[in-house]
Amino acid sequence: ESGLDGSMKYYSLPDLPKLDSPEGARDLLGLVDYHRANLVVVDTVTRTVEGEENSANTILAVGDTITTPLKRAGISIVWVGHQGKNASKGQRGTSEHGGIDELVWQLNRPKAGPTVLRADKRRAEAWMLPELKLSRVKGADGHVAWELAGGQSVLSPEVEGLVAVLERLSVPPDATVRASASA
Repeated sequence: ESGLDGSMKYYSLPDLPKLDSPEGARDLLGLVDYHRANLVVVDTVTRTVEGEENSANTILAVGDTITTPLKRAGISIVWVGHQGKNASKGQRGTSEHGGIDELVWQLNRPKAGPTVLRADKRRAEAWMLPELKLSRVKGADGHVAWELAGGQSVLSPEVEGLVAVLERLSVPPDATVRASASA
């Protein structure tokens, strides 16, 4: 465990049971609770599950034990996976990923030009752009980061407009739909 900037906790190869098991879920959810995390990143799916990555049962178990409880608690989760040998077929593993994933990004790093994140699958299509261009930035501390190229926003123009209206009405970002509508 290490705290990168005081607010982020990073576990490299944590000694946790596999995440498609009740024990793994218990331990991971315990860490999430302990750190009061609002985002969990698991890199990679295949290294953190016991079952086969091509098995629908493995992905469904992860959905039941990890993804669903985190979503219910309002905690976001990013599962890092890998593309198969044939890029046109998308990510490796069972198609059951599509049943639990809200958003699937494909990363394309061309030899020249910006890196592109393309949303291959989106459940909430209206709120964000289908493609984001990223620029690699090296910080003074030597760490590499990525930022949106050219001041690009992740939100669609329609959602940007709604956000502006809600801000003018002083509606807090965590307001419910009902509270926002009555503003």
